[in-house]
Amino acid sequence: MKVAKRPRWVLVSGVVLTIVLSGMAFEMQPGRLTHQSAAAQPRKAPVPQSLPIYVPPKLSAPTGRMGGGTRGFDTHMIKVAVLAPDHVGLTVKAQPSLYWYLSQATALPIELTISKDRAIEPLFETRLRSPLPPGIQRVALGDYHVRLAPGVNYRWHVSVIYDLNQRSRDVVASGVIKLQEAPQALLTRLSEADKSRKPFIYAEAGFWYDAIASISELIEASPHNLNLRHQRAALTEQVSLQEVADYDQKIKGQ
Repeated sequence: MKVAKRPRWVLVSGVVLTIVLSGMAFEMQPGRLTHQSAAAQPRKAPVPQSLPIYVPPKLSAPTGRMGGGTRGFDTHMIKVAVLAPDHVGLTVKAQPSLYWYLSQATALPIELTISKDRAIEPLFETRLRSPLPPGIQRVALGDYHVRLAPGVNYRWHVSVIYDLNQRSRDVVASGVIKLQEAPQALLTRLSEADKSRKPFIYAEAGFWYDAIASISELIEASPHNLNLRHQRAALTEQVSLQEVADYDQKIKGQ
């Protein structure tokens, strides 16, 4: 008996059906993407440039930073913020530089005060020059021959004085700083590092004030370097100083 031959179109359609079903099975396998679905995936954002990461000291007490409020008198409003963490910040330098932020230019008197924790009389007090421009300000304790003692918590205040006869109207911000001996491993890393890496090393080791000082010194030497401003903004943002971070980012975007 003769076997009837299958029409050619049946064979072709069977091959096509097999290919289609195979493709469907491929699409449904978990963890595998077809060419079409892979193309539909959003492109990955470029890897961000390296930024310093601040690692707070493990035994650092909370509530280091205080104040920084805004006072308004008519249309005149000023905000002050110290570049300090919300806990006791560390430094390896007996005569560190302190940085703080002023929201707008002012000719009002501004005082810097440094006191030992729970001390009645301040260790140091001075009236800063005026007028001052807006932005991040610097006070180098070495310029005033002020030295910190190791292991002591010092609270430092920046006060904008609206009325010398009514100091309750001052706008005040403060932070806490402590001098701590640098571990030998940190000193070795710093001695072998380029200046551009020192903010990263200090931040990683938990020495906030030295991280901010080292990146700020680089900015002072190269004020139009946008990468440096982005690095400082990253640090201040990590300790919830968002307005200070925004200031550097606005300059960065100009």
